[in-house]
Amino acid sequence: QLLTDKTISVPLMFIVFIPAWNETHGWNALKSSSVLTQHVLLSQKDDPHYYCEGTQHRRTKARYRVASFDTSVFFLQNKLAKIKWHV
Repeated sequence: QLLTDKTISVPLMFIVFIPAWNETHGWNALKSSSVLTQHVLLSQKDDPHYYCEGTQHRRTKARYRVASFDTSVFFLQNKLAKIKWHV
């Protein structure tokens, strides 16, 4: 609702990183959002990538973990953000 609120007079953009589990309600809600301007799929096989867990501050070894799944990156923008930041 924040991104579709016409009274907001500043550019707003959210970038959401989640597992590419397209059978879940949350993934489908983001994919079908009216404010979605770009969706990027990072393949675990073709685009090796890493992530930080929420407990990275307690890890004594490596801070980053290799993603064991594909990752979706969703770019959500209001109209002013589309003008300011082209994605």
